[in-house]
Amino acid sequence: VTKEELYSYDVVILGDVNLSYLSGNLIDNLRTLVSDRGRGLLLIAGPYHNPVQYQGTPLEPLLPIDLDGLVVPPPDAPLPDSIRPELTIAGKKGTSIFRFADSERASQEIWDFLPGIYWMVEARATKPGALVYATHPTHAAVQGNVPLIVTQRYGNGKVLFHATDELWRWRFRTGDTWYGRYWVHVIRYLSRS
Repeated sequence: VTKEELYSYDVVILGDVNLSYLSGNLIDNLRTLVSDRGRGLLLIAGPYHNPVQYQGTPLEPLLPIDLDGLVVPPPDAPLPDSIRPELTIAGKKGTSIFRFADSERASQEIWDFLPGIYWMVEARATKPGALVYATHPTHAAVQGNVPLIVTQRYGNGKVLFHATDELWRWRFRTGDTWYGRYWVHVIRYLSRS
């Protein structure tokens, strides 16, 4: 991907991507895309590469979580009971990402209705200036509970981090009703850097 091709995008989404598949220039250009060009980056954790492999790379400063003490469950670990993430005050009132209905109360009822998740990486701390939108309901971090969905500004752009790759579970029995709405809100949020 050339710099010019990359710069034509408003938002880049990286799932559990093995960085060895990306050239050093592309990684540097991703950082510049966010910091200088004011674009959005979404990083979705996975069991193999993201975010552990990002430590010590030009993408590490973009992560709104601190990688020290990060806990990544092994891919073959038995599934625990599902967890129901909790929205923080910033998640409820500081962003439209979780606006599933016309009122805050109705949006909260939909959030409470969404299926839980089973797998997530656990960061012990966020970086200064990061905003946590959703957390693990019981596992404690340095400040508050373990962050599940967290964002930060980086230069002129925004970065959003998902500590789980299981939001697809929100499609259960509802299709794209809430899942699709969430992703539309996320893309709008990141593209308005």
